[in-house]
Amino acid sequence: MPPDAANRAAHRAFGDADDVRRECRQIDDEQELMMRRADYFDQFSQDLVYGVRQLARRPGLALLTILTLALGIGANAAVFSVVHGIVLNPLPYADPDRLAMIWTDNMPQNDAEYPLSAPDFQDIQARSESFEEISAVISFGWDAVLEAEPGPARVIIQHVSAPFFSMLGVEAIQGRTLGIADEQADSPLAVVVGERFWQSRYGGDPSLVGRQIVIDGEPATVVGVIPREFKFFTDADFWAPIIHNPIASNYRRSLYWLWAVGKLRPGVSVEQADAELDAITEDLERAYPDSNTGKRANVVPLHEQVTGDVRTMLLVLLGAVGFVLLIACANVASLLLGRATTRVHEMAIRNAMGATRARVIRQLLTENIVLAALGGAAGLVVGYGGVALMQLVRPDWLPRIENVAVTSPVLLFTAAIVVLAGLLFSTAPALQASRSAIAVSLAGRTGTEAVQRGRTTRDVLVVAEIALALTLLIGAGLLARSFVTLMGTDVGFEATQMLTAAVELPGLRYSEDGERLALYRTLLENAAAMPEAETVALTSNLPLHGIPTTSLTVESDSQPIAENPELAFQRVSADYFRTMHIPLIDGRTFAPEDANDTSPSAIVNEAAADAMWGRAGVIGERFRWSESEEGPWFHVVGVVGNVRHGGPDQSPPPKVYYNFEADVPGSVWLVVRTRAAPESAVASLTETIRRVDPAIVVDPIAPMKTWISGALTRPRFNTIVLGGFALLALVLTMIGVYGIINYSVAERNHELGVRIALGARRNAILTLVLGRGLMLTLLGVGLGVGGALILTRYMESMLFGIPNTDPATYFLVSMLLLATATAAAWVPARRALGVDPIEVLRTN
Repeated sequence: MPPDAANRAAHRAFGDADDVRRECRQIDDEQELMMRRADYFDQFSQDLVYGVRQLARRPGLALLTILTLALGIGANAAVFSVVHGIVLNPLPYADPDRLAMIWTDNMPQNDAEYPLSAPDFQDIQARSESFEEISAVISFGWDAVLEAEPGPARVIIQHVSAPFFSMLGVEAIQGRTLGIADEQADSPLAVVVGERFWQSRYGGDPSLVGRQIVIDGEPATVVGVIPREFKFFTDADFWAPIIHNPIASNYRRSLYWLWAVGKLRPGVSVEQADAELDAITEDLERAYPDSNTGKRANVVPLHEQVTGDVRTMLLVLLGAVGFVLLIACANVASLLLGRATTRVHEMAIRNAMGATRARVIRQLLTENIVLAALGGAAGLVVGYGGVALMQLVRPDWLPRIENVAVTSPVLLFTAAIVVLAGLLFSTAPALQASRSAIAVSLAGRTGTEAVQRGRTTRDVLVVAEIALALTLLIGAGLLARSFVTLMGTDVGFEATQMLTAAVELPGLRYSEDGERLALYRTLLENAAAMPEAETVALTSNLPLHGIPTTSLTVESDSQPIAENPELAFQRVSADYFRTMHIPLIDGRTFAPEDANDTSPSAIVNEAAADAMWGRAGVIGERFRWSESEEGPWFHVVGVVGNVRHGGPDQSPPPKVYYNFEADVPGSVWLVVRTRAAPESAVASLTETIRRVDPAIVVDPIAPMKTWISGALTRPRFNTIVLGGFALLALVLTMIGVYGIINYSVAERNHELGVRIALGARRNAILTLVLGRGLMLTLLGVGLGVGGALILTRYMESMLFGIPNTDPATYFLVSMLLLATATAAAWVPARRALGVDPIEVLRTN
């Protein structure tokens, strides 16, 4: 064919030449990329195999590194499991982000989370437009007696108002939940039972739904069973409408006993709802100044409400284990830096054979990834063990503890910190080894400068370790001192040789005040006759178990410190103060004639005398319930010492004591002052109560010191856990100081030999070696004190009785760390004295 025709034919057959050229180049590029990838994976697999062989050559170093990483990574995995399960997980309700708690902001008492009164709740419910729905909940679990075969049992009822269950998105697994129809005044009592109690008491019998049971003497129809996972602050067995609770008849604006939970309308923020409720409560203050002066609303997201009191503690612990991980990484990096200097010759040969610096770094990083992966696997085992231990202990004060588990987010977090830890402890050794290789491979260089850089890096790592460890130790020391202070706090009564028993009466048998009073008198007589008993008494509320409050009006014309002050109230028998060893400050205690309906007597504590009258001499003063114009006037017959009713870390509340014979409760606490150890009287007390009436439910029976120990559970837990992490950090720091001083001695072996040969004294050699360790420790202590002053500010809410800048703690902990670091440096320093100068000079 002619050339032009041939060109045209070729174009028709093969296309444009430039297009073909570009296509061929693309094919070449793709093949080259595939080859590079294959080459990279081949090199990576070779590096992995070589890394494993390196570990096998030095198993001691590998085991120490893996163990160090396992402790740091495992602690982080365990604590993050707790943080994720409690703080980060959404609440198990429908639209949890729109749920919020509504509180009274009681400004006169500086309490932003105070309960609501029933009239205030109804006004807010009727007038608020920010909430789709609002439900009320009684602010405490109601103890009751279930009267059924095989015997009476104590149960806890949570009283709620509609639309509680529908608002939270809780559906019954059998029957239905409570609704508006169950809240009518003439409606029979309907209850729902929790699945856990349904299974344990009734064996999961489906016929229970629709059946009648008797609770506190009142017939109740079980209308449904709700899932065992459901919980709203209280571990309840039954749920019932608020209208059927005995306290619901006390419809007074001065009686604060309700919680409120609401669902915000879509698009309405917590701040908008708070502003609207503030306007409503301002109107209520103008309308009802006697009861609502200084009262505002406070809207808190439900998730924040559930986790708020433990969020700070958990974040502090997460920060603490983060410090432990950093210390572990610094230790591992220091160990690997030491190993890197022994591989300078190997890296130089790699350079000489054409390996680039990037290739050498990649080789070293791959080796260290093997270490990080093995440490992460071992750390995950430690994390599983920590979570299992937490589930075994299951602290009652820790919310949502059932959600704590090693889940997918925890595994992802663990993988992330494995990668992070690998980068942290690998980067410096890899860079150092690659620089050393280049230095040695260059003509005329010995690598001395690179070795010096490695020494400086190790010094920086040890100083950082000491600073982090000191910060942790100071935090743990502050918690320990706070806990000791808390244990030594005077709670206002004598807890030793004190036995307590919760007594619940069957409502059907003891429905009248006279019947209950007769039983209580018999119970007191029989308990007092026990040979183990010194004195006995009854009370409606036991210290450390919560206490109701109300507002009172004083009759005196003298100007009180607070108008209509709100006080805690408690009903007690005559011998209560003598049994509890609560001191009588003025006047007298109760006498039999004090049970008077027209002018009942009362006893106040010192805090109440100060709050109601602003003075000490209050015998004969009178007061009555606020808003109770027809109620009786109580007259004060005595003043007693303050009792820390909420716990050792809470201030004593103003409190009024009434004679329980004037207002007989359906359940009481029996307190017995024993002649010997209270545990020795448990069987005798149980038998005594059973002889009085076998139908009485007694649960629990425990020494008073058990309740005090329980009140200290949270600070004890904080102290032990943070102290454990601090101790782990101290051990790792000791290893780090020992390692760097030991390596320094080996590195300076020739120098030390020459010094000894020239006549250096043993003390001079010891001072030389120890001086370096002491200098690094002092630098770390200085940095650690500065860090502690900044970071411990976030622990203030966890401390009691001491500031976060407590100088004694800072000094003692600093001295402890100095002594520990000196002890860690002493062993390699003593080894330096054994250097043989002749052998050193011969080999060098």
